[in-house]
Order: sequence, then structure tokens, then C-alpha cells
Amino acid sequence: YTALLAPLLPVVAQPGENAATVAARVEAVQKLQREIAALERKLRKEPQLNRKLELRRALKNKTTMLVGLTSPNP
Repeated sequence: YTALLAPLLPVVAQPGENAATVAARVEAVQKLQREIAALERKLRKEPQLNRKLELRRALKNKTTMLVGLTSPNP
């Protein structure tokens, strides 16, 4: 079952990871991608520098989390 789903998933399944864990990770990745898109929209529309800095910091944290979830290495 997992062999059939592996090519269809947007993330690489880590060794020893079951289908439920992979599905949860896919949901987390999708949620982070939505949050990153929202932060990027806010960043483009925000006129104040101090708020832009806060948004950039949050965006960098979310991007780092996303890379951690999607990287093939455990």
C-alpha cells in the first residue's frame, strides 16, 4: 500500500515510517505552505518596517520548519 502511495505523495517517506505518519506529515506540510503564503501576502502589503521585520522572522521560521518536514533525511 505504501509503495503505491509513495510516488503520489509530495513528501518523501522516511525509512520505517508508516502510512498514517506520512499522511500526518503531508497535512503538516500543506498547513505550513498555507501559512507561508499568508505571511508572504502580509509582507508585501505591510508598509511599516518593524512589522515587516517581524513577518520576515516568522516567515523564515516557518520555511525552516517546512524544509525540516520535507527533507528526506530523518
